[in-house]
Amino acid sequence: MNINFQAVAEHCIDIVKNQYFCFDGRVGFKSYWTYMIPVLIISCIPFIGQFIAIVLLCPTLGMNARRLHDTGKSGWFQLIMLIPVIGLLAVLWLCMQNADPADNQYGTANNDK
Repeated sequence: MNINFQAVAEHCIDIVKNQYFCFDGRVGFKSYWTYMIPVLIISCIPFIGQFIAIVLLCPTLGMNARRLHDTGKSGWFQLIMLIPVIGLLAVLWLCMQNADPADNQYGTANNDK
């Protein structure tokens, strides 16, 4: 399994630069996890990781909202994360669900698997 770290970094930078306050539309499974896995790993680094996580809070919430839209759910489901531990796991589980294959109220279907 080859991982192109440069492509992952470019994708994350693109999300932060161009979609910092974007909460509408849909994002596919691959695009979502290509952004979320590095952010989750970096946020585990003591001190600097928490600072970076705070800076990336808005684009991360946007990605979560767009992923939930892709599964046919409202982005407001993220409020479940206010419940310690269980809420975060619940939102991650919702984001792992299959995408709505048809167009829905949040936009057109992606081919991003």
